[in-house]
Amino acid sequence: MPQQDGQSVVSRRGVAMGLLGIFAVATALRLAQLGGPSLWMDEIWSIEISSGRGSAHAHLPEGIIQNQQVELTALKDAPSWWCIWPTIADQCSHPPLYHIILRWWMDVLGNGAAATRGLSVLFSLAAVLIVFDIARLLHDRRTALLMAGMMAVAIGQIQFAQETRSYAMLTALCLAAAEILVRIEKFGVSRRRLLGLFIFSAAAALTHYLAAGALLAILLYAVLALRGQARRAAVGTLVAAAVLVIVAWGPFFVRQMRSSPQVRPVFLMEPPAHHVPNTLRRIVGMPTQYLLGGQVARELPSPAIITIAFVALVLPWIFLRWRRDLLLWCLWTTLVIGLVAGIDLVAGTTQMVYLRYTVLATPGVCAAVVSLNWRRLRGLRYIVPILAIVAVGMLAGKRALEPIPAKEDWREFSAYLQASAATDELLIFYGGNPWVAPGTWYMGFRYYQPAANHPWLILSRQRSLERVRAELAGRASVWLIGFNPAHDGPRLLPGWHVDSAFTNTAGAFCQLVHDSLPAGAK
Repeated sequence: MPQQDGQSVVSRRGVAMGLLGIFAVATALRLAQLGGPSLWMDEIWSIEISSGRGSAHAHLPEGIIQNQQVELTALKDAPSWWCIWPTIADQCSHPPLYHIILRWWMDVLGNGAAATRGLSVLFSLAAVLIVFDIARLLHDRRTALLMAGMMAVAIGQIQFAQETRSYAMLTALCLAAAEILVRIEKFGVSRRRLLGLFIFSAAAALTHYLAAGALLAILLYAVLALRGQARRAAVGTLVAAAVLVIVAWGPFFVRQMRSSPQVRPVFLMEPPAHHVPNTLRRIVGMPTQYLLGGQVARELPSPAIITIAFVALVLPWIFLRWRRDLLLWCLWTTLVIGLVAGIDLVAGTTQMVYLRYTVLATPGVCAAVVSLNWRRLRGLRYIVPILAIVAVGMLAGKRALEPIPAKEDWREFSAYLQASAATDELLIFYGGNPWVAPGTWYMGFRYYQPAANHPWLILSRQRSLERVRAELAGRASVWLIGFNPAHDGPRLLPGWHVDSAFTNTAGAFCQLVHDSLPAGAK
């Protein structure tokens, strides 16, 4: 039952004013520099998929010099939104719901960086309000305000609220399903609540596969916290939602597995001898990253990181003996992180290196921090949570005022390539990595330079080059774009030498000049 002492101390008007202030801070932090950093490739890919073209950049014609440009992310002449469901299964490992919602959003606001990221801002703000309502029902009003405040300033939440990716939407949908379940627990079963539980749990599963951890937590909470008809109805509804997802998306999921590269991703692997201890260290470090962000977390001393991990991952289970209201959050944090950690341990992967795969656990970590209150301190009971929110909020405010570096600066990359290459010079986009199609660079370039009109060539295999070798011989210079073109260029094109090169976080390109011309000549 909610703690009544908190309800009596905080008036409804005070709660409303406090929540309004928290919402304003959350909004300001998420809108700050929203369109500033360049989109990175996964964001541009999301826009491409949402245009109804699937992963068209992975299927561009190879070995043929093209003079006509192919639109990959433009909304003009894009297929209808209902084409997203069947086309996303090719080359992409995500379910379709986020991209459908994003398409509806783009049809109204456009496909620019700030516009597409605005959808994530909306879902992230919704998550703050939903967390407040869950905590109000499970705990008390003051605890609810503190939890909402921590969610508002948590840097991990802000980071993914500013990306054109599905993680903010996933968090909001999973929390919405949990809120409906808690309402069933507190107020009983109704058709409307069961329908809401069905819709939100199915929607979460159709947004991202990593919803599985949170949905399993919701299912276990239904089994452990509910009784009688309420338990049967809630569990049955969750099972029915799972069946719907399997029937509706199962065949496309099989296509996804078949279309994925049949190789182990090198960037996700590490030596077996160090894998288990490294995975355990990553688990310990996750709560700090949710609240403070990766950069600050890496600068903290180990004792601080271990303390935060103990508070977030262990202490709630200890408190659970007399704080049954923490059960949902204990299950939530443990299963969201445990799912990814388990996959890493079994498959030998390092998915936990990437914050996005477990950031869904943030509400549970916020609940753990808020639970650090001592009733004997009376007026200072909530001093630790308040100080924690202030500290995290100061870091979030500092982040909002400083330039945010782009993960991959495709804006700079594309602008420099456009300025460097003459209109009639050939752009060669080449491969070399089964997980990154050569058309990736074409897509990033076209998104930021939609008016560019260079001849272009996709090159993923050596035999593709043989088809156009004679045409290349008639050119004085070409531009090679990919991972390491300055190194690979002379090997791919014997008789050519590197004249100039550019590299940034998005990739690299270089100008290759035929050996018949001296260096610096064009």
